[in-house]
Amino acid sequence: MKILLSFSKQHFTPQEGVKLRHSAGILASLFYEAVKDMGDIDYVDWKDEVVGKEYDFMISQPRQFSYLIQNNKFKKTFCFLNIAESNYTKHVLHAEAARLGCKVSDCFAPMGHYEADYNFLIGNEFVQKQYEQFIPKEKITRLAYSMGMKDRPTALHLKEKTGKPIFLHLATTLGLRKGFYRAVEIFKQLDIDADLWCVGRVQKERFWVDFAQDIQKDPRIRVLGWIENTDPRYTQILHQADYMIYPSLSEGMSGTAIEAIEAGCRPLYSQATGYDFNATYDNNLFIKNVRQKVEEILRV
Repeated sequence: MKILLSFSKQHFTPQEGVKLRHSAGILASLFYEAVKDMGDIDYVDWKDEVVGKEYDFMISQPRQFSYLIQNNKFKKTFCFLNIAESNYTKHVLHAEAARLGCKVSDCFAPMGHYEADYNFLIGNEFVQKQYEQFIPKEKITRLAYSMGMKDRPTALHLKEKTGKPIFLHLATTLGLRKGFYRAVEIFKQLDIDADLWCVGRVQKERFWVDFAQDIQKDPRIRVLGWIENTDPRYTQILHQADYMIYPSLSEGMSGTAIEAIEAGCRPLYSQATGYDFNATYDNNLFIKNVRQKVEEILRV
């Protein structure tokens, strides 16, 4: 059996394993593990050109999905829906940008993934409903994954309260889509003696650079910048923090939100964060569910 997987070589390759322990790397590795024993796999980066080939099936993210099915032959196709439906995301980002007076700079997933024979989704029921406007529910399997590492707890274990509470806003990018402005708004509305630590790259726009500088005039707020999650400081921050504020506008299922809960932070999350409090966050179950569904669809 010939298989095409289109993900990100920056985050994961079969030869090197997970190169960056972000959600993109973890998820790519899980899909690979799920199907690696089913046949010969071509693992490509989403930017790679693949033309004129034939495969039994493909699993791809939305970005290159249409390009791949137009230029190759597949018996079955699976799309991994890794961000909330693009029309919803576009609407909420434009509305928030208008409220704040900043630009809309996040990318939107293209529409071509509606052509897939089947779809995998990370997220909660709220995220799934954004897709169900266009994709029949029976063509979607919702999955949950874990970001757990050996030096972190792998289940929610709330910390005992000692000293001044620390609130954490942790995101890959401190900007529009992840709810940076909203996290600061929420914190400032709290009438308690506490600190807010913001961790991530500040979005490259004058609005956000100025915002990050301005909020630190408040001695309770610190913007710590980007810290790789393999850095010991990252784990230390997760264990020091008491609460995670994550009012994201659009996700699939945020890796940083999962990491914070795994480290015992009490969550203050928007429904768009994608975290499902009823889900089982077990990567072995993720692999099992993907494989079973692929085998089922291939038999149809």
